[in-house]
Amino acid sequence: MDAFRELGRSLKYHARLIEARTKRKLSKARFIAVTGSSGKTSTVKLLSRILEVNHKVKSQSDNNSEKSAIGLLQTMKRDDEFAVLEAGAGAPGRLEQIASVYNPDISIVTLVAIEHYSAFRKLESIAHEKGAIIRALPSNGLALLNYDVPEVRAMSGQSAAPVKYFGCTGGDYRACDLKTLPDGRLSFRIEYGPSSLLLDTRLIGEHNWLGVTAAVSCALELGVDPETIARCVAEFEPVPGRMSLHKIPQGPTFILDTCKAPFHSMTLPFTTLSKIECSRKRIIIGSISDYPGNPKPKYRDVYRAARQVADEVMMVGEHAHRVNALPEDLASGRFLVFSGVRQVFDHVLRTSMAGEVILVKSSQNLHLERIMLAFIEDVQCWPDQCGNKISCAKCGHFRQPFTEHSGKSKRTRAPFIRARPRNSPANATE
Repeated sequence: MDAFRELGRSLKYHARLIEARTKRKLSKARFIAVTGSSGKTSTVKLLSRILEVNHKVKSQSDNNSEKSAIGLLQTMKRDDEFAVLEAGAGAPGRLEQIASVYNPDISIVTLVAIEHYSAFRKLESIAHEKGAIIRALPSNGLALLNYDVPEVRAMSGQSAAPVKYFGCTGGDYRACDLKTLPDGRLSFRIEYGPSSLLLDTRLIGEHNWLGVTAAVSCALELGVDPETIARCVAEFEPVPGRMSLHKIPQGPTFILDTCKAPFHSMTLPFTTLSKIECSRKRIIIGSISDYPGNPKPKYRDVYRAARQVADEVMMVGEHAHRVNALPEDLASGRFLVFSGVRQVFDHVLRTSMAGEVILVKSSQNLHLERIMLAFIEDVQCWPDQCGNKISCAKCGHFRQPFTEHSGKSKRTRAPFIRARPRNSPANATE
C-alpha cells in the first residue's frame, strides 16, 4: 500500500512539473528570482507591489521551495507580464532544482551569511548554492548583486548575463544617508548615475535598506518611474513578524521579529531599538537559529547585547538559562528567565505601561507573536512547541486550546493586522 501511495505521489508531482514547464515555455512574462540569507521576502513583496501599479504580476514569497515555484508557474496566465519568486536554499541542490524549473530572466542575490548550518556548514557552500540562480540566467538576462558582500559580488563571474550592483559601499545603486527616525522608521536615499531618489519608508530599522534597495534597483532597471517607486515604498507595510509594528491603545508598542532568528543578524533589531524614543524599552528573546557549536556563548552574547539597549531583558526557551547573566541583572530583575511563553505574557501584561516599546525576537518555533496577540484577542493556544511552521495568525487556531486542534492549520489570513483589542473601540495595530 505504501508503494502505491508513493507511486501516486510521484506521478502527481511529475504531472505538475510537466504543466509548470509548459506554462513557463509559453509565457511571455519576465521571470524574477530572489534569494539571499536576508531580505528575500521584503524584496519580493515590495518589488511585486511596485510592478503591480502598471503590470499584471504573479508572485510567491515565504514558501520558497521547488514546489512553490511549480505552484506559481501553474497559476500563470497568458497576459501575466511579470513573475516574482522567493527562492530558498534549505538544502544543497534545492536552488538548482528551482532554477531549472523557473528559468529566471532576472536574478537578485541579497546576502550570503551562515544559515541552515546543519545543511551547509560553510559560507562557501551557501554562496555556491545561492549562485545557482545566477548560473541559470540566459546571456540576455540580468544579475542584481549586493556589492557589499564579497561572496555575492564574486557571483558576477558565474554567468554571461549583464551584472548590476546595489549596496552601501559601492555599486550602480548606492544606499546613502541611512536614518532611523524617532519611531524607528527607515529613511534614506538611493543614488544611481547622476540621479538620486529619496525614500521614506514604514519599515522599522536601518537594516531594511537591503530589501528596499534590491527591489528599487530592479524596478529602476525595468524602467519604472521613480515617483511611482517612491510612492509604493512609502505605502509599503512591514511583513508581519519581520520587524512589524503593533501599537496597543493605552498600552505598549510591540515590534515583532519572530519569523527567523539567525545568529548572524540577531543584534540588528537591538540597534534599531536603541534609536527609538520611548518611555521604556524591553526585549523578549526566544530561540536563536543557524549557528555552529555550543549554544551557551551565543545566548550569552545576545543577552549582553540586549542589556546594553533594554531596561529589561526576558528570555524563554530551552537555552534561556545558559546565558550566565550578570548577578546585578538577576538581583535587580533587569534579566528574567521564563519557563514558557504563557508565563512571559502574564508578566508583560501585569507590568506593561503606555508608551513603552517591547521588541520580540525569536525564530518561529516558539510563536512569540502570541504575546502581542493576547493583548487584543482571547488566546487559548499556549504550547511552547507546537511543531507548526507558520505563524499563529496564519494558523488561525489561537482562540482554541491546542488539545482541540493539535496544530492543524486553517491557514487563514493574518487577523491581527487590523484587529480590535478586547474592550477597546480603537484599532490595535498599525
